[in-house]
Amino acid sequence: MKDLQGHADDLATYLARTGADFVERRLEYADGRTRAQLVLIADLPGAGLPPVSRAMVRESYELRDGSWQQVAYRYELLDREMDGRRAFHFHDLEVYLRRFLVLVHEHCERPIGTSRCDHYAGSPMRDSREGIGRILAAWTDGFDCHALTCLEAR
Repeated sequence: MKDLQGHADDLATYLARTGADFVERRLEYADGRTRAQLVLIADLPGAGLPPVSRAMVRESYELRDGSWQQVAYRYELLDREMDGRRAFHFHDLEVYLRRFLVLVHEHCERPIGTSRCDHYAGSPMRDSREGIGRILAAWTDGFDCHALTCLEAR
């Protein structure tokens, strides 16, 4: 991807279409502009005051051969109304490959802070919109932690 700022703006617009209210929205560069991190944190609309659902997007990029390559992501939903957390992660690749033979994993808590498993098997996201779409689907459709495959039981 050549235009990281355009990508950040596109994802923010996609999330904002839900009526989300941004708590944090930033794109930061490091290491002489060869690494970058995108952070989007937004309260999702709902009947509760204060807001009861929050979407969190964190993506890490490295500049390789003149193009930005995604090297990690964390897409998360924290839904206090439903008392649940869903998360889709791609990070610390060597650790997860060595420990579980997977590159991606998921988290599922219901109620929040309670899980039968620390890490669940996941499937990689094709792109950032799919990651946001999966947390929005969990927010609107709900989720069942028992349907997931456990990698590491508590």
